[in-house]
Order: sequence, then C-alpha cells, then structure tokens
Amino acid sequence: MGSSKRTGSKAATAHKCQAEAMISVETSQLKEKLNRMFTEMHGSKADRSHDSVFDRLWDLKEMAILEGKKTVDLPSQWLSELDAADVHSRKH
Repeated sequence: MGSSKRTGSKAATAHKCQAEAMISVETSQLKEKLNRMFTEMHGSKADRSHDSVFDRLWDLKEMAILEGKKTVDLPSQWLSELDAADVHSRKH
C-alpha cells in the first residue's frame, strides 16, 4: 500500500517537471548576466529574495563551463525570476 503512494508522488513530480517549460541559453550569455548581477549584488543591501535561483543558475553555468557545453538547459521560470531580480537591482 505504501509503495502506491510513493509511485503516485513520483508520477506527480515527473508530470510537474515535464509541464515546466525548458529553454536553452548560451553559456556565455548566462555567464555574462550572472557575473554582472554578482558584481551589482556584492556588498550591497539589495533584495536577496532570488538568491536560491541565482545560486542554482550559477551552479548550472559552472557545470556547463567545466563540461565545455555551449548551452545550458534550464526551466524558463528560473530565467524569468533572475530577470526580475536584475531589473529590481538596477532600480536601486
């Protein structure tokens, strides 16, 4: 009985991941954007509500560089959140 709950949970998680739109971004563009944001955020008292997204994207970028990948696949929502944080940090 317990295994059917776990299977259902796994299916729901898989469905959620499939429903989330994935996009491909050039590694160099992601690197440039993240480096600019890091410079702007470093030492400032900027809104840090998007730090977890920033950290996940930074890790993806680093992994892509280490693996020599020209592009990075990521959920479009992450990039949207990063763009929102970028716009917000430029206003302050």
